[in-house]
Amino acid sequence: MITCSVCAVTSDPSVRVGPLAICPNCGSSIVIEQDGTVRRAIATDTELLSMQDLARLTAARAAIARPTRRR
Repeated sequence: MITCSVCAVTSDPSVRVGPLAICPNCGSSIVIEQDGTVRRAIATDTELLSMQDLARLTAARAAIARPTRRR
């Protein structure tokens, strides 16, 4: 369980790739630091991710932002 630094809702992330996660409530990209603190992700946090990992994060965010959109 994490508390989103953007919307302050406590829940399990909808998807997690390393330290990056997507908040299931607001769809924000967040970083879970090693000490357990949570902060909003910035562009440099994704630089080392593979295209596949980026696609997983994008798909999870899109499912929250547009839940009725057909895939």
